[in-house]
Amino acid sequence: MPDNVEASRDNASCPICVATGAEPLYRLPAGPLVRCTGCGTVRRLNLVDGEAAGQLYDDDAYLEAPYFDALKVGAPRDQQPYLVYTRVLERLAAMQAKGRLLDVGCSYGAFLELAAEAGWEPVGVELSGKGCGYARRHRDLDVFHGTLEAASFPSGSVQAVTLWDVIEHLARPLETAREAHRILAPGGTLMLFTINQRSLISRVGDFLFRASARQWQRPLVLLYDIHHNYFFDPRTITELLERAGFRAVEIDWMDADIDRWQNVPIPPLLAFGSRILDRVARVIGRPYRMIVYARKA
Repeated sequence: MPDNVEASRDNASCPICVATGAEPLYRLPAGPLVRCTGCGTVRRLNLVDGEAAGQLYDDDAYLEAPYFDALKVGAPRDQQPYLVYTRVLERLAAMQAKGRLLDVGCSYGAFLELAAEAGWEPVGVELSGKGCGYARRHRDLDVFHGTLEAASFPSGSVQAVTLWDVIEHLARPLETAREAHRILAPGGTLMLFTINQRSLISRVGDFLFRASARQWQRPLVLLYDIHHNYFFDPRTITELLERAGFRAVEIDWMDADIDRWQNVPIPPLLAFGSRILDRVARVIGRPYRMIVYARKA
């Protein structure tokens, strides 16, 4: 873990289910990973939180990655992430009447720009000062700089809440899910986009690690990104949302496309292999990314 990243040491119990048992999974350069023996959620033992998280997401080396270039004004809309943004907006519109849409962790505001074009009233929350400033300055968006909890939106004041690649970064995801539930209007929808920890690609990474007598860590380092605190699967993300008060949890799927999404360069052979695994994963029902929808009763 980088020297400028402090870790939360209050990890005696699971932040989601408060169980005290944890099964060790991997000891990676960024720190150990464990699986809760209560709810089954995989988490980083040393959670990145508070001021350290803010510094991490304002780091120029992080923000200059290709992933963020694709979110800037003028980026092509015929590729990811715009294709999945459009897919989710169509799904949300089919689920409910349009209204106020809050994007938590809105970064440069690309998704909110599309949401506004689709007829939603966009508002954002962003921990990164640089991301927040870009969304305000270049897209004229209403974005709160800080956490969802600190924004203190009125209860029942939004019709949809979205978290794109955010839930896995949080130190207390259950608290954030509960806050999203509080501010949603009755019948409102929460959408989470996150990685499936039980995907085929994750299983292959685990196999390669074990087959190398736990020496080849590169696939696991890519799969268990240093910026992620939690790693969910369909069962554990559903349990988290139900604990937060949501019902009618539905999961849609998306391929990994790791050469388009990763913040680090991907070797061509690894990128080719991941595309093959994406095809197989669709057949056996273990895709890499989850698009999770949950309703407030």
